[in-house]
Amino acid sequence: MRTLRVSTWVLAGLLCAAQLATASPIDTIIGNNDGFGFGAAAVPDGSPLLNNAEPNYNLAGADRRSAAERAATDGSQQTDLYSALSNYIGSLAMAEDFDLIFPFVGDLTWGTFTLDMGGFEVDLWGPLTVSFNGVVQPHLFDFNDGQFGTAVRSFGLDDTALANANLAHNFVVNIARNGSDDGVAFDYFRFTGDAQVHDPPVPEPATWLMLGSGLAALALHRRRHADAR
Repeated sequence: MRTLRVSTWVLAGLLCAAQLATASPIDTIIGNNDGFGFGAAAVPDGSPLLNNAEPNYNLAGADRRSAAERAATDGSQQTDLYSALSNYIGSLAMAEDFDLIFPFVGDLTWGTFTLDMGGFEVDLWGPLTVSFNGVVQPHLFDFNDGQFGTAVRSFGLDDTALANANLAHNFVVNIARNGSDDGVAFDYFRFTGDAQVHDPPVPEPATWLMLGSGLAALALHRRRHADAR
């Protein structure tokens, strides 16, 4: 009898605990997949960026941002812009580093950072510095795609990056020029993953029934035990 009663309580407790965490998928994009401002049909993912131009020679050809992108502060102001992160006096006045902030609710169990990048020539012009929640990711963007080369690349978060993001409740990517002279472009930034969201326990009717049955069995056992005395 005692074993049955303990099993009933344990099962009811497990059912209650099951209500505490639910999986929540994450898929957040900063910017948009519009082919570096020329439209997806003109520059599909991975296709050459043949229409880029240096902003000090051809500002209209370099700055292909929409009005919303120009006004943005979430990092999309750096998309659809050739030679992003550069401060060209008299033409562009862009910051030489910027943050991408991806908020989420719960605890990340995995995450992937994806971006469409173009024009990277690290051996010729030097590397950019990339940090995840303040921790530098060595050589993350050290690619030699060429002035017109584009690529969609994804980077998985390791255990340290996941832990730091969970502490901040945001996944934050900082991209900084740090002396590089590379003229680069970004089309979009994306963060996908999964988080465990911890909700207050709300027992289902079956759980309440099991709890009630356990209490009734316990009361009956005590009464019989008392009568036996």
